[in-house]
Amino acid sequence: FVLKEYTGTETDVVVPDTMDEGVPVKRLGTQLLAGSETLTSVVVPDSVTILDVGALSYDNNLSEITLSSNLINIGWNAISSNDALTELTIPASVCIIDSYAVSGCYALKKIVFEGACPLIGPEAFVMLSDDVVIYVPDDQIEEYKKVFEENNKKILSMIVSLDAPLIETYRVMVSTPQAYY
Repeated sequence: FVLKEYTGTETDVVVPDTMDEGVPVKRLGTQLLAGSETLTSVVVPDSVTILDVGALSYDNNLSEITLSSNLINIGWNAISSNDALTELTIPASVCIIDSYAVSGCYALKKIVFEGACPLIGPEAFVMLSDDVVIYVPDDQIEEYKKVFEENNKKILSMIVSLDAPLIETYRVMVSTPQAYY
């Protein structure tokens, strides 16, 4: 099931994991929760595997996003232009991050990757804070450095082991159910 429209006005949204007659929600549709002035937090259930284009974008007050632990694909512009977002955790299940997936989030200071380095599209992480820190598993530092150096050369960032103290860093150039239909 793809959620295509949200008509609610809640500030804290927990996306349902099932819809009509128990059908699991697998995708958050194009611009599903985009453009809200009041939305402050979103919890994406573990049934969701895909965030479509702009699904969680242009939400000026969105400061907290909890992604599905089964998320596979973060689509183009899926998490962009969220002015209040300061931290984002990318679950280990994510395999693909499309171009511009996380962009224009100027307050973003911390990105945590929980698993192996996914396929990351060109400029997937652009227009972020100059001092954003990217935390990755210790055994994946070299792979992440390689991918960011090849595909995301727009901003200065840091890739840091999840287990290492900040001193051991590597600097690289990186570019409510009724409301759903």
